[in-house]
Amino acid sequence: GEGLDSTQHEITFNHKEGEVTEHHKRLDNPEFTPETYHYTMSDDNQELIMRMTNNGITCKRFFKRLE
Repeated sequence: GEGLDSTQHEITFNHKEGEVTEHHKRLDNPEFTPETYHYTMSDDNQELIMRMTNNGITCKRFFKRLE
């Protein structure tokens, strides 16, 4: 599929123990470090939390459920 950088990626999804992972490998630049996004739900199931680490830096995104 097409990644956010508009290049083609090999994207693999996995589900294990309440966590979904999304692994991206760039097809046109195999030397670029692959990225893995980790998705979990908050304890109260009101937020989806995306976590990613690259070169020792971790970022998180929070997606809040609206009802």
